[in-house]
Amino acid sequence: MATILGDSGGSKVKHLALLSVILMAATAVAGCFGSPPPGEKPEVTLNGAGATFPAPLYDVWQGRYTAEVDENVHINYGGGGSGAGITQITARQVDWAGSDAPMNANEFSKAPGILHIPSALGAVIPIYKVPGVGDGLNFTAQTLANIFNGNIAKWDDSALVADNPALAGMNNDITVVHRSDGSGTTFVFTSYLYKVDPTNWTTPGHKNWPNNLGIGGNGNAGVSSGVQQNDYSIGYVELSYAASAGSSLNYGRVKSHDGAFLEATADSTAAAAAGLSTLPAGDASWEGVEILDQPGANAYPIAAMTYVLVYKTQLDHAKGTALVNFLWWAIHDGQSDCAPNGYAPLPSSAVTHNEATLNSIVDASGNRLHM
Repeated sequence: MATILGDSGGSKVKHLALLSVILMAATAVAGCFGSPPPGEKPEVTLNGAGATFPAPLYDVWQGRYTAEVDENVHINYGGGGSGAGITQITARQVDWAGSDAPMNANEFSKAPGILHIPSALGAVIPIYKVPGVGDGLNFTAQTLANIFNGNIAKWDDSALVADNPALAGMNNDITVVHRSDGSGTTFVFTSYLYKVDPTNWTTPGHKNWPNNLGIGGNGNAGVSSGVQQNDYSIGYVELSYAASAGSSLNYGRVKSHDGAFLEATADSTAAAAAGLSTLPAGDASWEGVEILDQPGANAYPIAAMTYVLVYKTQLDHAKGTALVNFLWWAIHDGQSDCAPNGYAPLPSSAVTHNEATLNSIVDASGNRLHM
């Protein structure tokens, strides 16, 4: 080292050149493991959790978006139920959450700056296992309310036989199967029963099953399994789940606001939202928003919007930008995946409303993220 320091000017030049090469190599190595070079998009992972109601659709969306739109964005969505999703987004443990029920006043107050973004329409349907009886049993709100509160305990109850002559003489006990987890599906189903028949169903909508009747199952799969394993049983699941389960489930028709027994389909679910016009601002409370028992010749009565919950202010600019771009795609191009997977697309009024909400999302410096 002493020789180098005391060497001639030519040796110093060689020494500086060597240092320059070393620094360039170090910079190149750092570029491999640090921030991407200017102009290149960073890899982003968006983690979500919550409602099982839209999970099959979100699974399709996350695969399509990464494959067809942005290979640098990876989207994960775990179920757990609407209650779990609300808990996790409130604690900022996930980047986005799914819920079939709008946040109630208490939940909303604990998550300042949260936004509700309708993502699709779905339906809840009664499923059952009655030996010798296939699809198509007819149910009114009154018969469903009385079955699920225990007032109708036999399949040959006169109220059921009146709409289903095939049940005459079927003096078998009804086994009720319900969700055991906090569930937006339960919220939609119990909200419908309370809205249409508050005399026989006196409990308002709840994410958690409100009585001790019957047996519980975790998620759609748990309810479906409970029904399939018990003859003379009845439960409720989302249309999307029943559609994916194929012929293994029997499901019924429900009497509509206009008096027709309707099967849940993408078209009849969409008809339930045909009159949707006024919606709250994205950052306002959505408590009480519903499309249950709507008038219309083809409006299925147990229909609902499902929501994505995100924060208006995104603390991570790259993640926030990726999230807004994904959701913009979902409410536009992604709607084509709804009907094939047991959902109905959003009405145009909801899409326009969502556009304004997404345009309001900013980063921590107040910069709008959707361009």
